[in-house]
Amino acid sequence: MSRLSDAELANSLHLRRSAARCVSRLQYPDARPNFCHENAEAYARQHQGCTLVGGWLIEDCSGWNYFIAHTVVQHPDRSLVDPTPLPRQYPFIPHDGSDEDFALQRHNRPRVQYPPLDVLNCLHEPPVAEPEQF
Repeated sequence: MSRLSDAELANSLHLRRSAARCVSRLQYPDARPNFCHENAEAYARQHQGCTLVGGWLIEDCSGWNYFIAHTVVQHPDRSLVDPTPLPRQYPFIPHDGSDEDFALQRHNRPRVQYPPLDVLNCLHEPPVAEPEQF
């Protein structure tokens, strides 16, 4: 997958949201909130055979969704666990692309919105009133 615009990434994730699953949460004493990538890396280093899985959490809001870059851990039996403390359970979609592509996407945009802002017409300026003719 090549680098996508925010709108393309948001649309791609929205089309795949039916594949999202809730990942088992794990009490991991070294984990810190808001450091999912680092938490997953530390957990995987301490547990032989575990690998990292980059993807996107889905946060539903009124009228739109946020897709938030997130990393979880896959055990040798292919089960997924999330060592990062979160305020609630969020559905997770694995990234559709290489690890390098996910690293680029998460660095450039850790969160994207669907529908994208340009679809919501938030970027358009209001029309300018015509001056009155006398």
